Amino acid sequence: MLARIQECILYRGFSNGEILDDMTELINLYEADEEALKAREDQFFKSVNGLVELAGMYGFSGNIWHTYLTFLLVNHENAFSIASEIRGAIKGSINDLAKNDFQIFKELYDFDITVFDKVFGTVCCRVICDYQTPDENSKLFNTRIRDRICQMSKTLPPQPKNLWMIWYPSIKISVLASLVSIRHSVSATMRRERWRSSLSQGSHM
Repeated sequence: MLARIQECILYRGFSNGEILDDMTELINLYEADEEALKAREDQFFKSVNGLVELAGMYGFSGNIWHTYLTFLLVNHENAFSIASEIRGAIKGSINDLAKNDFQIFKELYDFDITVFDKVFGTVCCRVICDYQTPDENSKLFNTRIRDRICQMSKTLPPQPKNLWMIWYPSIKISVLASLVSIRHSVSATMRRERWRSSLSQGSHM
């Protein structure tokens, strides 16, 4: 299986996509030239480090390679994801383009990255496929959002890509709703703090 991420139409140009680029290159080298792959040891360990750091920032656990892929899908804005957020399950030619991209991502989910452990003489991939984070508190995500992304990373991979068309938008909307709720909560907190600050300054005048 060759990683065909360059063939994605809608889901491309990811923020935080450097790990994806490096890992897909490693996957393709594994399939084509294992000797050339062995020369990319630094790239491999850099990618593993990136996944672990991401897990630390967001509080991810479990298979953090799968969680990373899910994180990319959920956070990417494109014609399909935006329409899904607004209308839920949608119809039209955009679905065919989304299916193309989902098939490519499904292949990435299905690839067993523990094969790299044998190539590089390590246990890194076995560890990150069942990662237990030392701190479940996310520095960047609300707990509800983190839990939904982690759950999605377990439920999405086994599904046929045709079912992703129905199931993915509902999760995307759920995560988005949590994000909006958090933004409103943070904004309200900031407004209260500014109000209290203004009262405090007024009392000292």
